[in-house]
Amino acid sequence: MKEHVMKELFFKVRGNIWQSETNFRDEFNIFIKGIDDRHAVLMAKDYLRKNAPSKEGKLLGKIIIEGVEERKV
Repeated sequence: MKEHVMKELFFKVRGNIWQSETNFRDEFNIFIKGIDDRHAVLMAKDYLRKNAPSKEGKLLGKIIIEGVEERKV
Protein backbone atom coordinates (compact mmCIF):
# COMPACT_ATOMS: atom_id res chain seq x y z
CA MET A 1 0.00 0.00 0.00
CA LYS A 2 1.37 3.39 -1.00
CA GLU A 3 1.06 6.18 1.55
CA HIS A 4 -0.26 9.55 0.40
CA VAL A 5 2.11 12.27 1.56
CA MET A 6 0.88 15.88 1.46
CA LYS A 7 3.55 18.32 0.45
CA GLU A 8 3.81 21.46 2.53
CA LEU A 9 4.68 24.66 0.72
CA PHE A 10 6.01 27.96 2.04
CA PHE A 11 3.97 31.16 1.85
CA LYS A 12 4.41 34.81 2.72
CA VAL A 13 1.16 36.18 4.14
CA ARG A 14 0.83 39.95 4.51
CA GLY A 15 -1.88 42.16 5.85
CA ASN A 16 -2.80 44.23 8.86
CA ILE A 17 -4.68 44.16 12.13
CA TRP A 18 -7.31 46.88 12.10
CA GLN A 19 -8.69 48.34 15.33
CA SER A 20 -12.09 49.81 14.50
CA GLU A 21 -12.37 51.93 17.67
CA THR A 22 -9.20 53.91 16.94
CA ASN A 23 -8.98 53.28 13.16
CA PHE A 24 -5.37 52.13 13.76
CA ARG A 25 -3.82 49.63 11.33
CA ASP A 26 -0.76 47.59 12.27
CA GLU A 27 0.91 45.84 9.32
CA PHE A 28 2.32 42.32 9.44
CA ASN A 29 4.26 39.93 7.19
CA ILE A 30 4.63 36.29 8.19
CA PHE A 31 6.26 33.29 6.54
CA ILE A 32 4.31 30.11 7.14
CA LYS A 33 4.07 26.52 5.90
CA GLY A 34 0.79 25.26 4.48
CA ILE A 35 -0.78 22.77 2.10
CA ASP A 36 -2.13 25.58 -0.11
CA ASP A 37 -2.70 29.34 0.11
CA ARG A 38 -6.02 29.00 1.98
CA HIS A 39 -4.40 26.75 4.57
CA ALA A 40 -1.53 29.24 4.97
CA VAL A 41 -4.05 32.05 5.65
CA LEU A 42 -5.79 29.92 8.30
CA MET A 43 -2.45 29.12 9.93
CA ALA A 44 -1.37 32.79 9.88
CA LYS A 45 -4.66 33.96 11.43
CA ASP A 46 -4.43 31.28 14.11
CA TYR A 47 -0.86 32.31 14.91
CA LEU A 48 -1.81 35.99 15.15
CA ARG A 49 -4.82 35.26 17.40
CA LYS A 50 -2.53 33.40 19.81
CA ASN A 51 0.54 35.68 19.67
CA ALA A 52 -0.47 39.23 18.69
CA PRO A 53 -1.09 41.79 21.46
CA SER A 54 -4.38 41.05 23.16
CA LYS A 55 -6.54 42.21 26.03
CA GLU A 56 -7.91 39.51 28.31
CA GLY A 57 -7.16 36.88 25.65
CA LYS A 58 -9.04 38.73 22.87
CA LEU A 59 -7.22 40.07 19.81
CA LEU A 60 -7.27 43.86 19.64
CA GLY A 61 -8.72 44.26 16.16
CA LYS A 62 -9.66 42.46 12.99
CA ILE A 63 -7.15 40.55 10.83
CA ILE A 64 -7.23 41.70 7.21
CA ILE A 65 -5.23 39.66 4.68
CA GLU A 66 -3.90 41.72 1.77
CA GLY A 67 -1.77 39.15 -0.04
CA VAL A 68 -0.45 35.61 -0.13
CA GLU A 69 2.63 34.62 -2.15
CA GLU A 70 4.04 31.14 -2.57
CA ARG A 71 7.76 31.19 -1.82
CA LYS A 72 10.07 28.79 -3.63
CA VAL A 73 12.76 27.11 -1.59
